[in-house]
Amino acid sequence: MTLGFSISKDFTPGEWGTEWLNLGTKEKIAFENQSISPFLAEYNYRLRFVRNGKSYRQWLFVNTGGRTHFNIYRLADGRFLFREKMWDYLVDDGKMQVYRLANFEGKLYAALIPNEYVNSWGGPEKAGDKTVMSFNHHEVPAIDVTGIFDNMKYCGCIKDRFYSPQERPESVIDHYQAR
Repeated sequence: MTLGFSISKDFTPGEWGTEWLNLGTKEKIAFENQSISPFLAEYNYRLRFVRNGKSYRQWLFVNTGGRTHFNIYRLADGRFLFREKMWDYLVDDGKMQVYRLANFEGKLYAALIPNEYVNSWGGPEKAGDKTVMSFNHHEVPAIDVTGIFDNMKYCGCIKDRFYSPQERPESVIDHYQAR
């Protein structure tokens, strides 16, 4: 008798799940996730923006382990911070753009994430006289957004679904970048 298991080479990721976020925005925003492992809690993530009946999807980084938990904050300038254990995202719903946020040399920087599956990233780092981050081996300018977290307001969280602040008060996320 043989004991064990085998992984089918024919495994295909699961269906995309969609969770509409009630953030009081003009554009509709949905968080979408897809299981990518038959055994582990690993997920593809993306945001979907809907304006005038047309959808635009933006890839986020893959969750390579652990279940979903994002805290969402409204920033003083009207944009959003989506924070999870590995990444901070600056979400500009008006422009339907998503930026990666990262600390470097005592400042906070934002770089526009390309709308493609991101399988490599780096930075922030200096490239000549500018600061850059890289996605899929392409440098992207990073802009200084230090102070953007001043006066932010908790809007809810995404776990197994979206929860308003009344349903789930803010809980601290053990944030990798803060270590």
